[in-house]
Amino acid sequence: MKTLNRLLIILLLQIFSNECFADKFYWVGGTGNWEDLNHWSKTSGGIPNVLQTPNDLYDSVYFDANSFTAPGQVVTSTDIMNGASLMDFTGVQFNPTITGSGLWAYQHLIFSPALNWDIGLWLDMGYSGSIKTNGLALGHIVAMYGCREVI
Repeated sequence: MKTLNRLLIILLLQIFSNECFADKFYWVGGTGNWEDLNHWSKTSGGIPNVLQTPNDLYDSVYFDANSFTAPGQVVTSTDIMNGASLMDFTGVQFNPTITGSGLWAYQHLIFSPALNWDIGLWLDMGYSGSIKTNGLALGHIVAMYGCREVI
C-alpha cells in the first residue's frame, strides 16, 4: 500500500509540476533574438533577469509599451519551437517587426495593429484558445489545430 501511495504522489506531482513552473516573460531592449536571455524580464520595462527563454506551453509572453524604443526594431525567432501559452502584443509602440523561422501559440494570441507580423505561426490551441487580431492582417499562419474564437 505504501508503494502505491508513493507512486500516486509521484504521478500527481509530475502531472501538475509544469503548471507550477509557468512564468510571465516581458520583452525588453528593442531589437534582438527570441533566444537571447538579455531581452526577457519578469517585469514590464525591467532588467533582463530570466534563467531561460519562453518556449513552454504554460508560459505567458508580453510585448508592451516598454518593449521597444524606436521605429524599425525587430524580434527574430530562429527556433521553430519557440512560443508560449499566451502571447500578448497589446500596447506595443513604434511598429516593431516579429520575424524568423516561426512561433507556436498554445492558448491565447492577442495582436496589436501597431505590429508587423512577418513570421510563420503554428497554432495548437485545443478547443479553448482564442486569437484577437485587433485589425492586424495575418498572412503567415502555417497550421491551426483547434481554436474556439477568432476575432
